[in-house]
Amino acid sequence: MREFREAGLHIVYLDETWVNAHNGRNYQYYGQDNNCYMIPPSGKGQRLIILHAGSSKHGFLNNYKLLFRSKTNSADYHDDMCGAVFMEWFKTQLIPSLTEKSVIVLDNASYHNLRVPGTESPTSSWKKCDIANWLTKINITYPKKCLKQELYTIANRLPIEYLTDKTAKENGHKVIRTPVRHFIFNAIKHIWSQKILTKFQQIDRKIDR
Repeated sequence: MREFREAGLHIVYLDETWVNAHNGRNYQYYGQDNNCYMIPPSGKGQRLIILHAGSSKHGFLNNYKLLFRSKTNSADYHDDMCGAVFMEWFKTQLIPSLTEKSVIVLDNASYHNLRVPGTESPTSSWKKCDIANWLTKINITYPKKCLKQELYTIANRLPIEYLTDKTAKENGHKVIRTPVRHFIFNAIKHIWSQKILTKFQQIDRKIDR
């Protein structure tokens, strides 16, 4: 990241979050002297999913934002996101809005890591013969008497190509992923509630140190 900054590249952070229609304090004060209060409706209400991006140079930008209603009852807002929704936003909103060479920082959510079609590798649920046929199809040789686990290991040593990386590269940008469970390296995580450009800059410098 330091090398990218020194090279003058634009660092863009992206992530998803959520908000419920009835989010708020237990009591909400109103009136000229704040001498009256009301209790918000019971229940969490409808949930909105937000996908956004920003940088220390520009802060949050409106044309980066994706906002939609949750369609699940899951307690985890990640269940409302999917690869198709994310990649549509990535290709049609984020990438066209980047007017300078940029480094895009994201985490390892599964929908950020869709494989390029045709490069999906076998999973542990595949049968031995299917893994062997897959290796043969892509011209990878292997010992004749391999066990299933050995074939699986060979298959998963091959380079992985993700749609996000491919799309970014084709448009002159680069994708970087934060280490697993290290959200502190993604500035947008710290400032969801503060739409302030200087906060991006402060967090960016803090992470750099």
